[in-house]
Amino acid sequence: MKTQTSFSPQALKGFVLDIDGVLSLDGTLIPGADEAVRRLRALGYGLCFLTNVTASSRAARAARLQEYGI
Repeated sequence: MKTQTSFSPQALKGFVLDIDGVLSLDGTLIPGADEAVRRLRALGYGLCFLTNVTASSRAARAARLQEYGI
């Protein structure tokens, strides 16, 4: 088993972002979240969005992210 002893940002290929509490709160975009996502994309990182909230469908969540400009 290989053990990594130091952190290298260049080794990162992407990020997993929680929607609720990280990108939005109570259905409102958290200030700066959209810009952070744009910057990560511009740097070439892959992004995966997740949530443990089951009150809405995937399609509804995707539509909300599009409304946020994400």
